[in-house]
Amino acid sequence: MKRVAFAVLTCIAPVLASGQLADFKYLGESYFDRELYLGLSVRHIALSTPSAPRPENHKGTFWTGNFFLYRIDNPEVGKSRFVYRNKIIGEIFYLLKDTDLNNNQGANIYRDEGSSFTNFLMGAAGWGWNFVASDRVVVAGGFNLTDFALGNTYVVENEFGQNEEITYAPHGWYLGAGPTLFADVALTRWLILEAQADYTLTFWNPVPLTYGVEGPDHKKPHAALVSARLMTPLGLFIGSDHSILFDRTPNAYNMYKTEIHFGWSIML
Repeated sequence: MKRVAFAVLTCIAPVLASGQLADFKYLGESYFDRELYLGLSVRHIALSTPSAPRPENHKGTFWTGNFFLYRIDNPEVGKSRFVYRNKIIGEIFYLLKDTDLNNNQGANIYRDEGSSFTNFLMGAAGWGWNFVASDRVVVAGGFNLTDFALGNTYVVENEFGQNEEITYAPHGWYLGAGPTLFADVALTRWLILEAQADYTLTFWNPVPLTYGVEGPDHKKPHAALVSARLMTPLGLFIGSDHSILFDRTPNAYNMYKTEIHFGWSIML
């Protein structure tokens, strides 16, 4: 077994050692050249709220599409990057199953029990500047501006012993901002790892849900995103996003979203 492992490492070591970010190509052209890319993908989403009173009713999985825009400069200290996402475009029908952001007064009659969170009008934009750069690794830091559409419906027993649908805070449209980290790692000459981590502190709830429980003094939620993508010179990629919505009210009904992406980046 040791001989086999040594033989495998001997074969792949030259390939791994030859990978440098500056040499990575996109269809024969320089990848890191401040070009604007459009990423299109098919993605599988799994949503859950494990601490909900009946967590089995707060789980959901579905397939949808996705897009994101990004621009990356040369892998040198001080160079910049930008990324923009808005996941509501692929999730709008799932979101509308549980929430109402259009003041529909009848929406509370037939609501299904469940939870959801996604982007809304603004989406999520992140900016970063490289502060660590080598031939194979670049790390950048910056900030994000992000919005969220949040909704939940819980079936609870009221004082008369009857089941009642309640939407607790946080709910509606939230705006937030926070720090962002990026990293690019050359794995081989034909494969790079692109990673991003956001932490967002919401500071404004301009549009609460009309049927939601009012909570003007509640602590506004925080959110985190960890994203990783394996990119090839053909523009084909596979990636994963993991998002957490931290409910900072006494209920502490945190929401989780895990996504798997399969897609292609187009140079615009």
